[in-house]
Amino acid sequence: MLFSIFLLALVFSGCSKQDESKSDNTLNSNNTLKAAILNSPQIIIDDMTLSPDAPLHGTEAMDWGLGDPSPQPMPCPAKNYKGEWWEAMTAWGQVYIPRSGSSATNTRCQIRNVTTKLLRTNGTWETVQSGSFGGAAYVEDFANNECMDAGARDESSNGGGQSFIVGVGAWAGHNYHFYTNGRAFVDVNNCVGVYTTCEARLIMSDTGGTDDRNNCKNLMQMGADWWLNTTIGFLPDWSANSGIGGMRSKWVTNDWQSYSMCTLTPAQIAANPPIGASIGGGDLALNHSTNASSVQTGYSASNAVDGNSGTRWGSAESDPQWIYVDLGTTQTINQVKLSWETAYGQSYQIQVSDDATNWTDIYSTSTGNGGIDDLTGLSGSGRYVRMNGTARGTAWGYSLWSFEVYGN
Repeated sequence: MLFSIFLLALVFSGCSKQDESKSDNTLNSNNTLKAAILNSPQIIIDDMTLSPDAPLHGTEAMDWGLGDPSPQPMPCPAKNYKGEWWEAMTAWGQVYIPRSGSSATNTRCQIRNVTTKLLRTNGTWETVQSGSFGGAAYVEDFANNECMDAGARDESSNGGGQSFIVGVGAWAGHNYHFYTNGRAFVDVNNCVGVYTTCEARLIMSDTGGTDDRNNCKNLMQMGADWWLNTTIGFLPDWSANSGIGGMRSKWVTNDWQSYSMCTLTPAQIAANPPIGASIGGGDLALNHSTNASSVQTGYSASNAVDGNSGTRWGSAESDPQWIYVDLGTTQTINQVKLSWETAYGQSYQIQVSDDATNWTDIYSTSTGNGGIDDLTGLSGSGRYVRMNGTARGTAWGYSLWSFEVYGN
């Protein structure tokens, strides 16, 4: 039960200090405006990019206690400091009162639908954990891992999940920290993203008592931890587990809201969100399967579609060479953006195909000069899109920092 708490200090390390004085003024800000919408790609992006609503009570000595979201992107898959792959993970969440306190004593935080999804290399999100979770009331700074029973109440007849009183009364000086039951297996050859989420709202503890929900201040965060495998226990040298990341602190309101952590960048979330439709204009190639005629060691084809401008695909030093991306389904293509490394294509074609065998040109040039080729006004459709290089612009091969595809 205790394993997840060891990682909190690491998950939120390196965060910058914020102005605590504004924290309570945001309680009724843009969070409540979105309260009727349980989830959307934009809300996930906001959870990972907006400033925290308030610092967490009792964490003044902890930099993660400011409630900042973890920096993006977060490596996935990833290795420990010994070079061993993390082959399992678990979702976690935590609820605090703010440093300014909370005066409500008849309000509970209700949590439901704790869910984990993994992004596969073919661009699909797969649910690997759902529903069942447990937890305890931990000392706010997790000193000595001290915890007590959280006073959980089953809410299956009231919308689902469980509810808890956080940080006041018998639970003063404690948060509520929860985690999924069991760990999800991570196939390091078929996993490029992690998403965790839950839904929460405020409810009355005693429906016959005073409704003091408007005086209740609860802050929610979702996150996730790596593990070496699905069964190993915590090791004192920190080689068995580590933090993946966490979202910003966000107020819990009287209406259901979603709370989400995602390892992807905002652009990646927009293009291929774990829930809901993509935000218009997203890169169709992002994190999809790739293939190439050749690959230099350390410069795989997938690097061209990983959304990271610091990784690249590199080919052999010969002509011809090609790279294609599998969009998963047939798409109408109107733009392709190539960001070349020093090794660029002077003559190449952009091609589309339905079977990765028969190709149709939708663009061709013999005067490429490297840099960024933003090819707009294209017209074609296909499941596969290929850059087919026929003449190199240098003595080296072909190398792309990014291969982006856009459609109608």
